[in-house]
Amino acid sequence: YYRYGERIAAFARHPPPATSVAAAPKKSAAATTSVAAAAPPKESATTTSAAAAAPPKKSATATSANISITIEAPYKYGQRATPTTRAAYLADIRERRRWNDGGVGTLLGHLPAPPGHPDPRVIVNVEKVRGGQRARTLQVVARRYHWMNIIRCYRLGAYKDQTLRGWTEARLEVTRRGEVKSARLLSTKLKDAAVAHCMVDTLKKLTFPSAGSGTSVWLRMRVGPGDEPQRPPTAVLEAGPGSLPQEGIIATVEAAYPAFEACYRQALDVAPGLWGRIVIRFHVDRRGKVDEAFQTESRFPAKGMLLCILHAARRLRFNRPRGGDLRFEVPLRFRTQYANIPDAAPTHRHHRHSSTPGSDKTTMSQAH
Repeated sequence: YYRYGERIAAFARHPPPATSVAAAPKKSAAATTSVAAAAPPKESATTTSAAAAAPPKKSATATSANISITIEAPYKYGQRATPTTRAAYLADIRERRRWNDGGVGTLLGHLPAPPGHPDPRVIVNVEKVRGGQRARTLQVVARRYHWMNIIRCYRLGAYKDQTLRGWTEARLEVTRRGEVKSARLLSTKLKDAAVAHCMVDTLKKLTFPSAGSGTSVWLRMRVGPGDEPQRPPTAVLEAGPGSLPQEGIIATVEAAYPAFEACYRQALDVAPGLWGRIVIRFHVDRRGKVDEAFQTESRFPAKGMLLCILHAARRLRFNRPRGGDLRFEVPLRFRTQYANIPDAAPTHRHHRHSSTPGSDKTTMSQAH
């Protein structure tokens, strides 16, 4: 293994080019190389072969894995450069789609579940019923099918106030066919009234079993934060006026490599062939503090590892952006010698970190 200071020193020997993540790049060859997300790297013979290596026994999996973490070129939100030819554009889509899905390979056990309760906490209670429906039947349907509606509504306000919580009371009128004829908000303790109205309005989407007569239903719904922050809706996202040098972003993200690697090795215990891409969307305030770090675009197949990576990313501190706050994206690719990945396409510039157990040699390189 290596000492932390030695690893950073190795990174410093290969500084990236000075590129600012600020404005939409021009569609020139130079801009595409420096700002566009990279295609998969051409791996060296020390980390990859044509076929994936056979995974070891579970007890030796994580410690024997040669981990490769690749940072693609960061870019400002909504300003990722695209290839200029149709063929290159389609190839880029196929390549990112493959890496965004990733793979787990042969499992040696169950992947670690996300710790705690990541989603918002929801309670739905049927308090009173008057009519042909049974209270228990109504509650089963409401709990099974309305909780996701509540979470969607909650996210409309929780990104502004991560402590948002409270009870909301509503009254429904259900026809004999089980359709919700009307839904009325009676009261709410939520500080965001729009969330409460959304929770009540979406009750109209429910369908209950038919009954001998119409039914009046009194409901109480409670929603509150889970153990993970809520992301802002796409409709409200803005890139921000600020800018940061690309090499500064890369250097800051590299500081989290020990934590990223620890997250990865934990998952490799049961999924030695785990590989894939995690695109992290950061929002940095004018002081350089990270107040958002969420996965975007990618669909990494191990949620426990994903959350571990995001927790480490949220602890980062960037330099002060020039000109104000800034939202940008940093794609990362994870693989080991046990990952069964088809041959990679030609690459753009990327920065790769490789760590081999038992060695203090760590490298970061640029490929073109």
